[in-house]
Amino acid sequence: MDIVFSYTKKTKIEVIVNFDKTAKLQNIAISRVEVKFLNLNESSLLTGGNKLNDYLNFITANGEFRNVSQYEVLQYKNIYEGIDMIWEVNKDIQKYSFHVQAGKKYQDIQLQINGAKNIFINELGELRFLSL
Repeated sequence: MDIVFSYTKKTKIEVIVNFDKTAKLQNIAISRVEVKFLNLNESSLLTGGNKLNDYLNFITANGEFRNVSQYEVLQYKNIYEGIDMIWEVNKDIQKYSFHVQAGKKYQDIQLQINGAKNIFINELGELRFLSL
């Protein structure tokens, strides 16, 4: 099982409309960051909380997925032995946190971050990164 969160951001989009009614896009900058969880527990349980009214459609290498429910909160129970992950979306801000049981090691959490620069842990202990 793979869990990959992908963040894509488009900035600086300008639409130029010519007098002949043709439009041309200029100055498009796209950045993408992927966070992949490595060596996770294949039998972890995914649950959703606070179901939203929106649905998404996806096309992947494995096929087409339609009317996929969205949730404000997703929880991966036992993503690593004795570690749960909570993923939350609140007003376009995506946040995930780990709940580590007593006696378990946070060092078991393994992330691969692609497309980011300046990866660091801030003074609050939060993992932060900037897109390229």
